[in-house]
Amino acid sequence: NGLVVKTHGSSKAVEVKNSILQCIAFKEEKINEKIKEQISLEDKAAENN
Repeated sequence: NGLVVKTHGSSKAVEVKNSILQCIAFKEEKINEKIKEQISLEDKAAENN
């Protein structure tokens, strides 16, 4: 139920900041909910085939 954005160990501060901003954007856009909905739709479609 969480968000993960991976950065490399050699990432500079600006890259870490951008990763944090990406997580914020994912949260605001409700990405997890959209992924869950899509998986549910695909599961239902697979059951019908």
